[in-house]
Amino acid sequence: MRIQSTNKMFTRAVILLALLAAPFSQSVQAEILCQAWDEALNVDHSLKAVQQNTAAAAVQFDMTKSARKPGVSLQAGYTILDNAPATKTDFGALTAGEDQSLSFKAVATLPLYTSGKIRIGIKAADAAFQAFHTLETAKIQS
Repeated sequence: MRIQSTNKMFTRAVILLALLAAPFSQSVQAEILCQAWDEALNVDHSLKAVQQNTAAAAVQFDMTKSARKPGVSLQAGYTILDNAPATKTDFGALTAGEDQSLSFKAVATLPLYTSGKIRIGIKAADAAFQAFHTLETAKIQS
């Protein structure tokens, strides 16, 4: 009788430990899987290259979509010359400007009519992204 109660206590202790350890076993497994995936990426450079190509295609797609929106470009420049620009004539030297100059430029663009170039570019960029994504999926599964 004493053996049966000891066995019951032991069984209960094992079940209790298993129940307490169950939530931790999944996170440990996830960490191990994550670590294994990172290690595979570090070793398999072709997989990393495929992933970088997919990321680049996604950025290209976003950039192509942004061509539909207005754009603003600001530029500034400062020029310093050794001597002031001058011309030599029969009358003597004529100064044509100063030896230092500052310039600014602002350009706003708005695509009004592009005859479908932007729309077609977006479709092409999307197709390229989908192709690279498919290649990445195939590489991961192989």
